[in-house]
Amino acid sequence: MVHRQVAVGALLVVILVGASSSCSSDSATQQSQTPPTRSILRKTFPGLKIDGKHYSDRQIVVKFLEGSAIHIKDNAWVADNQPAAGYDARKLASRGINRTTRDQSVVRANQAVAEVPGASVVSLIDLPAGVDLQELRADAETRSHHTIADLSLYSSVWLRRSDAAVAGKLVQKLGANPAVEQVYPQPIFRDADIPPTTTINLTSSQGYLNPAPAGIDVPFARKFPGGRGETVSIIDVEAGWVLDHEDLPGPDAVFSWHGVNLSGDHGTAVAGELWGIEDSIGVTGISPRSRMGWSSVTGAQFFPNPFYSPAAAIVNATADLSPGDVILIEQHGPVLMDGIAYPTNACNPDQIGYLPVEVWGAEFDAISLATARGIIVVEAAGNGTMSLDGYPEFDRTARDSGAIIVGASSGGGSRTPACFTNSGKRVDVYSWGGGVATLGYAELPSLRANGTDQRQWYTGSFSGTSSASQSSLVQLR
Repeated sequence: MVHRQVAVGALLVVILVGASSSCSSDSATQQSQTPPTRSILRKTFPGLKIDGKHYSDRQIVVKFLEGSAIHIKDNAWVADNQPAAGYDARKLASRGINRTTRDQSVVRANQAVAEVPGASVVSLIDLPAGVDLQELRADAETRSHHTIADLSLYSSVWLRRSDAAVAGKLVQKLGANPAVEQVYPQPIFRDADIPPTTTINLTSSQGYLNPAPAGIDVPFARKFPGGRGETVSIIDVEAGWVLDHEDLPGPDAVFSWHGVNLSGDHGTAVAGELWGIEDSIGVTGISPRSRMGWSSVTGAQFFPNPFYSPAAAIVNATADLSPGDVILIEQHGPVLMDGIAYPTNACNPDQIGYLPVEVWGAEFDAISLATARGIIVVEAAGNGTMSLDGYPEFDRTARDSGAIIVGASSGGGSRTPACFTNSGKRVDVYSWGGGVATLGYAELPSLRANGTDQRQWYTGSFSGTSSASQSSLVQLR
């Protein structure tokens, strides 16, 4: 699979060099690019086909207007009129509604859900006990001096059973509600990788560690204090990991974990790029002594049914990190709308139209919360073969999350964009998008040290904006 090479390159730069000394809140904020800018550009995305493959046919994301103070109580939405709860008449007036209209809108929204037997209204952002979302928001605003969205205004409507027609009608009804800022079927995010080519030599495939311009020059970074990531914490946001792989520090070394670990090669490959043990086997990680964390995009609310929320994974990671630490987002999501001319791309036809996760409102606001707190967010550009310049969501004059978005080069030190990578002005850097040696996959029998035991699997061909994201951090610095 064209495993996440875009993310690999970007992450390395900051981890190895930027983490050589502890960061103050001010310096960390400066590292995380432009302070967040937020503008809601569309209420919903036209022409999305709710198919259960690209968009969930039983989970809908709803965001109410800032200042509305609409929250969840006893499986229904309720409105609060207290400023302490977030009520702000001026914000509502700026969107053309008053308190009476808001109250009527709450009734209408609850009625729309009640018409669907067994439907539930739950929070999209599920936090562990003791973590206060409003405290995180207040801290972010204090650090960045910018207004951050109230993530408690996000909800999910969960249908008792899969039903694309019912979900589609509910999106339409809620989209007509004046108090709703944004509504869409929950995208089903995927790991930002594509099928691997066949490569066996792991040593030569770690060319991304070599001196520039071919690599990110890890040996040079090793000369400085913190050059192995000793003073930084990293949380990987995706779906699953084999944490007890023989070339990883082991489950006991994980300082932060959230959601449901679905296992899988992709997360294992990312972990190997970052935390591969410096020994005589396998690979050597970019930042092998950084603290290791993971946050799953799949929540446990309705397990074993998948409840998707990369936004929740990002917020949970944010709560466990400090200024100067890193969140690595290794997924991308489909934006397949009517009226868009999609390219023909034989090298990656199945992921055309997949974009960075922040195209969606919930993920954008979650990332903005993190960067405003001084956390470095590295986000895979996605393998959708699209120019991000064609989407208003990636126009920095309209909104800017502060994330570092990383595209994929062809690999092997090439500066040529890979055939599958998304591109455009919003992409900050390109990095190794192919031929990365790491853990997992074992596309050849010779890469399986012990047959079917995934704890001893390796690959020489991890690729994609996923692998690129990690190696780019050193380059950026």
